[in-house]
Amino acid sequence: MESILNNPSGTPINDLFWNGMFWNQLIYPEHALDEVGGSTLLKTLESEGGFPDFVACLCLDGYSNLLPEKKTSVMQMVAGLLEARLPENLRRLAGFTHVNAFYFCGIINPGIDENLQERLEALRQEVCSVSRLPSTLGIAFTRGRS
Repeated sequence: MESILNNPSGTPINDLFWNGMFWNQLIYPEHALDEVGGSTLLKTLESEGGFPDFVACLCLDGYSNLLPEKKTSVMQMVAGLLEARLPENLRRLAGFTHVNAFYFCGIINPGIDENLQERLEALRQEVCSVSRLPSTLGIAFTRGRS
């Protein structure tokens, strides 16, 4: 708890909590205590163009075999590469990790971000190279995107 209260990232605690709750609801809805915003909020976000065009998950295979201090440094490295390689619109709500998976979502700008899958695959390969761990990338697009 102390590390959360004194988080070095500078991200407000409410933002970190909301981020975690959002992903937890999305990934494990059967264990969630409440809806995050409910269906009305999601429909509003979609109609206003604020709903993500995709969600992505970068999984590090073999991560569970790492020592605890190495696990932290590997996830920090993934977060740093994500920030360095992708513009903010393609890495929204980044920062939620669960076991060996790093989750993020984004909004695609037509004509600018059309090569998203290639960019994410290049990121995955760089993560493999730097971490020396094999990885898997999953991307799910919302309606009308591919």
